[in-house]
Amino acid sequence: MTKAAAERRLPPGTAGVERVGRLRFPIYRLVAGGRTIASMGRYSWFNVYFGFGQPVVLDDGTRWRVKSIEYGGSLCPVLADSSNHRVAMATPGVREGGRMGPVGYYGIDGPDYGYRLNAAERGLGRPGRWLLTEHEQEVAVVTRRPNEINAPGEMPLGGALLCLMLARFGMPGDADLGAPRFRWD
Repeated sequence: MTKAAAERRLPPGTAGVERVGRLRFPIYRLVAGGRTIASMGRYSWFNVYFGFGQPVVLDDGTRWRVKSIEYGGSLCPVLADSSNHRVAMATPGVREGGRMGPVGYYGIDGPDYGYRLNAAERGLGRPGRWLLTEHEQEVAVVTRRPNEINAPGEMPLGGALLCLMLARFGMPGDADLGAPRFRWD
């Protein structure tokens, strides 16, 4: 991974995903403080996990893509740069027996950070509010609708993009969280 990709930061405050188009790129964009941080293609669960991925173009023209890989028996979203090097990756939580599976939280890892995205409220369907923590310390609050992240300090852009996507859509097999259930056996 390039050093520049690891150093990309989301500024403190609230950043949100908003729709700007219907058919032509960009369809969505990530906005923080009135400034566009990244432009994104179709924001869809199917595109990320079973399609060609979601294109992401940063404000300086750098191209990333959110796609998925098989890891530990799960399809996990990965944010890759234009050289196909991993910028950030998300994995499902680990059950007490050591198996990966739907337990209500995700791990989000990058080259110099490791976060845990926890569902902050339960109910029917997907949780609407999530807490992002690092070593038991709250880093950010992520909401599903509107799809926003509120961080009191700077945080890695790759981790923030995956948090927003996971809060909105989840992963395949997250039946407990409201996403479609798949059996790969």
